[in-house]
Amino acid sequence: EVVPEVGFDLVCANIQLDVLRGLVPLLAGKLAPGGRLVLAGLLAAQRAPMLAAAAAAGLTLYGEATEDEW
Repeated sequence: EVVPEVGFDLVCANIQLDVLRGLVPLLAGKLAPGGRLVLAGLLAAQRAPMLAAAAAAGLTLYGEATEDEW
């Protein structure tokens, strides 16, 4: 069976900011309407640029978790 190109309810990515920032529009485009993109592996100091990239891709923050500087 072939995996579809789009229409995913959930996409997860655990990649460093410099790579992830460029992938966010592509990953957002793979989501089904109402789908969720889970981003991990980011430092707390990278929060603002990641949120800006997500917002530019039409995504909204629904929650977040931190541990120490992560």
